[in-house]
Amino acid sequence: MSDPENFGEVDFKSEKVIILDRSVSPSLCHLEQLEEFQEDILYIEYNTGQYGIDIGWYPAFSIEGQYTIALIEDNRWDKPLKS
Repeated sequence: MSDPENFGEVDFKSEKVIILDRSVSPSLCHLEQLEEFQEDILYIEYNTGQYGIDIGWYPAFSIEGQYTIALIEDNRWDKPLKS
């Protein structure tokens, strides 16, 4: 596992957008569109999938939810480097 404080070897210009959900409208109140607030909002991978940045709404579709950002290494979703 990499040291999350040292990303000198990561080519951040090599990004690939895997998921980009544009269904949430900034002009509407979030209460009017809770069905759009899901876990998979944005996922960008770097270094051919070695690292990824995941943005989502957890728990999905819930008024109690909140945005979460996680740094994922080697698809280890159960153990993010940072969240």
